[in-house]
Amino acid sequence: MVNGRDFEIPYYYQIVVNGSPDADWMTWFDGFLFSPQGEDQTLLSGIVHDQAALHGIFNRIREMGLSILFVKREDWGDEVVSGPSTQVLRNHLRAICY
Repeated sequence: MVNGRDFEIPYYYQIVVNGSPDADWMTWFDGFLFSPQGEDQTLLSGIVHDQAALHGIFNRIREMGLSILFVKREDWGDEVVSGPSTQVLRNHLRAICY
């Protein structure tokens, strides 16, 4: 923590972008899940380990020519893995974090 700010704590992020990244670009977001959201929008979700990594993701999105529509940050504990796709997300989090 720097000056009371948590730059080095991993968080679970959901990022909605305007557009649909192709398969080649998806390799730039190692460990992220991609979910089409209709209306030419895509949800990227996964663990971001620190602020430097988050800025890297934002830079990649910009380089792809996509617009960021929504960003949500959550702790990546059990409270994140609830809902209809609980097991899929829980398995994803385990795979990239352990």
